[in-house]
Amino acid sequence: MKLPDTLPAPELALDLRKPLSIRGGTLAMLKLREPSAAEVWKAEAHIQNDAGPEAVTLYLRELTAQVCGIARAEDLDEVPTGILGQAGEYFSGFTEAGLEPAEIGLDAVAQPEQWDLELPKPVSFQGIEYATLMLTEPLTGIVRKAQGHLRKGIGPQSLRSYQLWLVSGTAGVPYQVVQALPVSTLNAAALYLQGFIGPGRRTGTS
Repeated sequence: MKLPDTLPAPELALDLRKPLSIRGGTLAMLKLREPSAAEVWKAEAHIQNDAGPEAVTLYLRELTAQVCGIARAEDLDEVPTGILGQAGEYFSGFTEAGLEPAEIGLDAVAQPEQWDLELPKPVSFQGIEYATLMLTEPLTGIVRKAQGHLRKGIGPQSLRSYQLWLVSGTAGVPYQVVQALPVSTLNAAALYLQGFIGPGRRTGTS
């Protein structure tokens, strides 16, 4: 088992032809990196129930603002649309990673009973540092609670909530720790756990 290893470059700088005025100063470039699960979740509110062009633009604008530390996403309305498109293409390399079994070395026929997932970078929360997530077959109650976030519809944000609560509950770590994970790491962890769930899935005794 492994984390996805075909990710985009860790950082990407997009030069702006004209400095961007934002609250607190100006920016000459957008400095991008892999977004956290929490940052993606917040942006996905714009596409939860609407996948139209405007909704997608709002999603990209929000995600770019969070990653770049821009307080007002509306400030990015002054950025050329091609720049936002480049940012979206870069981000998709992370948000779409870890969604296929082969990417994480997962054999659906002989799925490992446990995955001690070493995080790319330790996460600190309330004075405790988390460097590894111990994942194993989730309990029914944990799955049910995670599935509760799908009651109001299955869209990008509700599916992300499902992932977050499934991984948090199974690993036995605070929700905030899982929120801080790189989104590709969350995808990989949730994909592994999903292998135990559903009709005909292998369980710990079969």
